[in-house]
Parts: sequence; structure tokens; C-alpha cells
Amino acid sequence: MRRRIRAKVWSIIDSMLHKDVAEILEFIGKKFGLKEDLLNYLHIEIRNKLNEEEFKQVPKNERIILLPHCLRHKDCPCKYNEFGLVCDGCEIEECQIFRIRKLAKERGYETYVLPGGSMVKKIVKEKRPKAVIGVACYEEANLGMDKLKEVGIPCQAVLLLKDGCKDTLVDIDEIKEKMDLDQTSK
Repeated sequence: MRRRIRAKVWSIIDSMLHKDVAEILEFIGKKFGLKEDLLNYLHIEIRNKLNEEEFKQVPKNERIILLPHCLRHKDCPCKYNEFGLVCDGCEIEECQIFRIRKLAKERGYETYVLPGGSMVKKIVKEKRPKAVIGVACYEEANLGMDKLKEVGIPCQAVLLLKDGCKDTLVDIDEIKEKMDLDQTSK
């Protein structure tokens, strides 16, 4: 019961603070001349921190990772199905998706590679994860966090280092840190 109360409190705090934090960060950014990408990162990390305790309570084998298809290698031979891009182990070492999937598999995560944020709802409905790690641009990350919060699924987001829907980049070490969050991590 205590865990449910704590989770609900964090959810309420996140829903109340999200918009206020965005406005505060915008004010701070203008005041101090901070770049928008740093403010976006800070905003997502605040939301991640608010979700972290609940996220840590979910066993790794009940979590999924959602990746944008724009991370795939330019020579990717994979095809799409109803759940996104089907990475069938082409083993292109330079492919970020290949490297992330390898780390995820070692930790018991299922990975989905999506052509767009609209597919998140379908994956969540059909696969019923208990927690989600999402990799996305700032706008998609915020939208995804909002949607997952509505259905009571704790999440962690990792922002793309370079976005633009083509030839994107992500910090794989940051994803690994999120994957390794559990009850023993501080």
C-alpha cells in the first residue's frame, strides 16, 4: 500500500510540476542566455528524477525500450511489421540500434524500434510493459512521458544528442545507465 501511495504522489507531483517547470526553465534560459537544448535536457531529467523511484521498483524483464527508427544505420536491411522496424540481427557494428539492442538483451529488456511516437500507444496496449525507457527528441519525449503517465507506467527518457529525424545520435552510455536503474541503485 505504501508503494502505491508513493507512486501516486510522484505521479501527482509530476503532473503538477511539469508545466510549471517548463515555464521556470524558459525564464531561467532567457535570463542567463542558456541554450534551448540544455534547458530541454534539464526539463527531461527533472521528469526522469520524479519517475525514478517508481521505475526502479519494476523488474528489468517487465520493462521495454522504445527507440526511434532514425537511429538505424544508413545500410540497414531491416523491414517493418506492425510493431515497427524488425531488427533481425544484421550485426552492423556501427548501428546504434544494434548496440543498444545487444545491451538490452543482456539485461532482459525487449526493444522496439518505432517509425513514430503514435506507435507507442499500440505497443503499450498489446505488450503491457510495467515500465518504459524511451529514446526521442525533446518534443516526442515530453509527449511520450505524458501519455505513459496517463496510463500509470513509469518511464525514463533519453534525449537524442542530434535529432532531425535522419542520421540521429544518442548517448548509449546514458541509455545503459537508465537500463541499470533498479532498487539497489542510488
